[in-house]
Amino acid sequence: MLKSLSFELSKNDNLLSKLVILVYRYGNWVYYQMKVPIIRELLYLLYKIVDLIFLTTIIGVEIPAKCKIGKGLVIAHGGKGVIINPEVIIGENAYIIHQVTIGAIGQGNTPIIGNNVLIGVGAKILGKITIGDNVKIGANAIVVKDVPSGSTAISPSATIINKEKGEKLGIS
Repeated sequence: MLKSLSFELSKNDNLLSKLVILVYRYGNWVYYQMKVPIIRELLYLLYKIVDLIFLTTIIGVEIPAKCKIGKGLVIAHGGKGVIINPEVIIGENAYIIHQVTIGAIGQGNTPIIGNNVLIGVGAKILGKITIGDNVKIGANAIVVKDVPSGSTAISPSATIINKEKGEKLGIS
């Protein structure tokens, strides 16, 4: 575990990113691995305090200990604005850029994300969908349908509404 954590920290070049990784991995370890109840509760309380003060309040990141993320996680730019639902499962070598939301639409309707996935700035991945392996999600893409392995999902073209004439102009 320490070897993969060391590797993961070396992949994250920003100090805030390293802090996000350390706090998440610590909380995840306590949540899933600590078996002694009283020690688990004390360590989890410590995690929640650090998570609330540093990650949520100061950095603006919500990556709960309960979510399952494989090794090799990269959180670019300190992860500012990254919000991940606690039920989400993300594979290995995920690269997540700032302002990303990965969440549910209703209870238990959360995404499952494969290995080697790049999630671009501002992307939103919502609902009970599957993102395959080796996928790229483009900047500001709103993904609500499955994305097969090896694909790239990009945001839809902008629609400009001409207020003077009341018409829509599609941009391609």
